[in-house]
Amino acid sequence: MKATQNNNNYGVRLVCMSDLHNIETNYNVPEGDILIVAGDICGIGNKAELKNFDDFLALQTHSLKLVVAGNHDWPFAHSTPSEARKLLKKRDLS
Repeated sequence: MKATQNNNNYGVRLVCMSDLHNIETNYNVPEGDILIVAGDICGIGNKAELKNFDDFLALQTHSLKLVVAGNHDWPFAHSTPSEARKLLKKRDLS
């Protein structure tokens, strides 16, 4: 990962989000190096909401994306870790 330069200092910019609850794809997310989405991607927990989130995530330019499922994200709860990664198809996740 390449560090960004901010005010003549080098560092890593973290962008943290949570409780998106079926976010719209046009939501304005700050630029950064790492995007962390800490749970509650879905509102009611269906695969249509995951597709919407997948479209949103594909638009983000962060070098690294980390997604942690929350209590509303039922499709992940009923999956193994490898199956859960496949639920988001347009992603490059860690």
